[in-house]
Amino acid sequence: MRERPPWEADPPLQKLGAAPFPKLVVSDGHSPVFEAVCDAIASRLRARRVVIRGRGHTIPAVGAAYNECLHSFLSEREMQLDLRRRPGRTR
Repeated sequence: MRERPPWEADPPLQKLGAAPFPKLVVSDGHSPVFEAVCDAIASRLRARRVVIRGRGHTIPAVGAAYNECLHSFLSEREMQLDLRRRPGRTR
């Protein structure tokens, strides 16, 4: 066990949800309990919710599917920021 136990976590969900950056919640789909927790967190954060199967708790180890998901998410955000920065855009 390398991480803190989940009962020690107390993330500031309200502050994170209100923060002006995109959020992504990723899970593996292997446990109905974890999926329910991820669904609730994604809802509270107004986050994009993705399920990538194949590695249980170590989703980044899936490789290509995880990398593509993360790249797509970050690229989309970068494009949104670029559109906001264009000259002549009114706010």
